Amino acid sequence: MAASLLRSIAAAAILTFILQAFACGRSEKAAGGPGVMLPTQSFTVVHEGRGAGLGGVIRNGRLTSSTDWLELSPGIDSQAVYESQWIPSGTRGVHALPSWNMRVPTGACTLVDLRVRAWNSGDVSPWYRIGYAGDAPPRHSLAGLMRTWPPLRDEPRDTGPMVQIDYLEVPGGFSEVQYRLTAIRTGDDGAGPVRVRRVALCITAIKDHPATLNDHVLPEVCLSVPFRSQKTDDPSLAGRLCSPSCVAMLLAYHGLDVPVGDVAGAAFDPDHDIYGNWPRNTQAAADLGAGGFVTRFNSWSEVVAVLQSRQPIIASIRAANGELRGAPYSETTGHLIVLRGIDSSGNILVSDPAASNPGDGERTYQRDDLTTVWLRRGSGTAYVILPPDPVR
Repeated sequence: MAASLLRSIAAAAILTFILQAFACGRSEKAAGGPGVMLPTQSFTVVHEGRGAGLGGVIRNGRLTSSTDWLELSPGIDSQAVYESQWIPSGTRGVHALPSWNMRVPTGACTLVDLRVRAWNSGDVSPWYRIGYAGDAPPRHSLAGLMRTWPPLRDEPRDTGPMVQIDYLEVPGGFSEVQYRLTAIRTGDDGAGPVRVRRVALCITAIKDHPATLNDHVLPEVCLSVPFRSQKTDDPSLAGRLCSPSCVAMLLAYHGLDVPVGDVAGAAFDPDHDIYGNWPRNTQAAADLGAGGFVTRFNSWSEVVAVLQSRQPIIASIRAANGELRGAPYSETTGHLIVLRGIDSSGNILVSDPAASNPGDGERTYQRDDLTTVWLRRGSGTAYVILPPDPVR
């Protein structure tokens, strides 16, 4: 993807790297000695700019030449729909993880659905609801909502797609995936058009030959990221706000000082009663003046390239007891931290919102530990929060 699709030079560098390196399936090869085997490979397709929408199907909308490349204009009694082209997975895809940045006016919402083509049979699945932006959808729009798919021909029932809160899991595999945006009016007032800035789709596929992460030396880099803690006066929320706290850190890094509570309010997922829904957090960043998308990293070389472009990373981790040495918790079934650099020993500089203050939250974690709890157990899942678009 050409860097000209982004008006921000820094954002363009990040996206160009991700699209080129991830889509090419780059991985780190063993360079002597045992390593960590990664059985999957992820790549991310980012749709932004008018060219990204060509070939899609639009009803009650139009492509534009502006930064917001797609406008959807629902009527009181009609929906506005965009269906993307089919996006190939390369090898057998098992996860499809969308994220989006769009401006949805009051009185409207946009539903985000996925469907896949089965790897073995070629069957096309029904549409699956992954999420939405804007107002809560009217109840009638949820009729027929798919959460599981009937089994494919001659295959066990557990091979069909299942929505796992933020992404679509397809144990039986898929060869292609398609996304659909459906804008609807939620009231009788005259809502304006929905304006789509960015849609990203991260595909995780089974690798024919699992790659090995080696232990080569990583270059030193350190980014100055303002610290934010998830600790609040409300103890019932103190352990639930790691994701919006990390987003608040990166918003501040990009010059937007937004309280953690405001980020949490924008990111809250009422359907699951959580604050850590991945695409809702990147949409919250867009609602609050920046932008971003969800992706997955395959190797530390990919991490280095993004950090060297002066872009911190929000990493989603899962750690069993004692697996993350030096953390302010012994274990976690799901937590987010900010990766802000690499020290002279090749270990990772982080900001961990589980701590109460910068002195305690700015820590160094062992790279081997993060390889286990993030790249392996967390599938390398991460948010890239982009700087605000320049004023046009």
